[in-house]
Amino acid sequence: MRKFMSFILSVVMFGTLVITYEVKSFAAVNKDTVKSSSWFNKTINVDSKAVKKKTSYFSMDVNIPVVKGLKNGSFEKQLNSEIENKILSFGSKLEQDGKEYEKLAKEKGFPVHPYELIVDYKVQYNKNNLLSYTMDVYYYTGGAHGMTERYAYNIDNKASKVLMLQDLFKKDYNYKEVINNEVMEEIKESPEGTYFSNEFKTISDNQPFYLTDKGIIVYFGLYEIAPYVSGIPEFTIPAELFKDNLIYNI
Repeated sequence: MRKFMSFILSVVMFGTLVITYEVKSFAAVNKDTVKSSSWFNKTINVDSKAVKKKTSYFSMDVNIPVVKGLKNGSFEKQLNSEIENKILSFGSKLEQDGKEYEKLAKEKGFPVHPYELIVDYKVQYNKNNLLSYTMDVYYYTGGAHGMTERYAYNIDNKASKVLMLQDLFKKDYNYKEVINNEVMEEIKESPEGTYFSNEFKTISDNQPFYLTDKGIIVYFGLYEIAPYVSGIPEFTIPAELFKDNLIYNI
């Protein structure tokens, strides 16, 4: 279903979700609080706003991430409201589609498979003035299985902006070559059938990523470079591979 991609792309180009300030994904986490070592000595929290609903044709179990404690209050408010509005708008659209589907199914006499939306998030990194968290959006609209899409939010708290991958590196540094080599090497060493043959060529300019203590994690959508059974492909790129070309302390 491409509807949700269209909704995100309307918020994007976030590099991983960009709003006015350059604001730009299944985790069993309802609340993540990690103490930040930020320069202003303030704790950043990511709390949940839970929204649940269930009818004969649609169910929704959503945990919306709500960031608290960023330096720039306006940036924080706009980030949170943008994410919440887009998720709830998508939920409303799925609910309406599910209602129409149920009506049609009853008219035609075939089984009703309720539409479904599940959203959850996980804080991946929260220190050195950087906050990185992922949000997974699962939706089912009939068929053999649902779809999960992952969205990453990588926030520079000091500069009050969401980062694209290229923002992590010094200007003119060929970070793509380093990442591409690592991805290709891992694909080559994986069991046959894990990835589509010769599908991966290079990461994109807007490559989704998030941060952890292990380094930079680049990832790809379902079916993008691998079959559905392989899930969302992720590749860990250790920070030390970039030597002194990173402009952030990760």
